Amino acid sequence: MMAAIAATRFGLGARPGEIAAAQSDPRGFLIDQIRAEGADQPQANPESSAQRLDEYRDYQMNKREAKADGEPKSDPVKDARKMLRDQTEGDFLARAQLGAATDAAFRKRWTLFWANHFTVSATKQITAAVVGPFEQEAIRPHVFGRFEDVLVASSTHPAMLLYLDQALSMGLGSRAALLLAPPPR
Repeated sequence: MMAAIAATRFGLGARPGEIAAAQSDPRGFLIDQIRAEGADQPQANPESSAQRLDEYRDYQMNKREAKADGEPKSDPVKDARKMLRDQTEGDFLARAQLGAATDAAFRKRWTLFWANHFTVSATKQITAAVVGPFEQEAIRPHVFGRFEDVLVASSTHPAMLLYLDQALSMGLGSRAALLLAPPPR
């Protein structure tokens, strides 16, 4: 019974042979899936959030230029939008494929827990571009580390800052506020 609980409740559902593998030591079966380096990455060479944000800025610039030229739905703008959408879909597909193929379901489930806890929504186009890199850079490396590490990594990641509009936030006496302040009279 404990082997079935280890495979189903702490994993993604028992795969063929998984309950038998956990039979002799269910706790050890789960503990063996914990790694200091964190969770598996769904992609071998993922794009970083910095790369994605550069691509998004290029898209925004092309969109503004096309609109100024009277062609808001030009081919370069459509192509860039499709590329961003394809990247996001690729991130989700790679994540699902990893979940389907993993032999460490507890590690995957633990990652899903933290990714859900420190979630960013893909409802904003700019945030959608960096959801995959957010999980790969801020969540996966820290899932078995200290809570403080995953908290700091997720709350200071560009995806979270953009999702919560903190990229627009500035302190009263900060350099950004001073630069944007109207000149004194």
